Amino acid sequence: MTLKKRHEVDRVKKIEYQLEILKIRCPKCANPAEVDDNWDFVKCQKCGLSVSYAEFVRLQSENPEYSDILSDYKE
Repeated sequence: MTLKKRHEVDRVKKIEYQLEILKIRCPKCANPAEVDDNWDFVKCQKCGLSVSYAEFVRLQSENPEYSDILSDYKE
């Protein structure tokens, strides 16, 4: 396996792990969302949402289901 292929396999495994453990869902359409390697951006392949991780947390904090546990992250 080439180094480039190995890196891609590792990246996919990391994303799958994040999705499974954290259950990251798009705040717009509720489908699984992806977080980039540096946790800078959240992207949804289904609806096209692309926001910073900070914006993602802000959007989630507006959801009554998460507002109690994310209230510390509001600005």
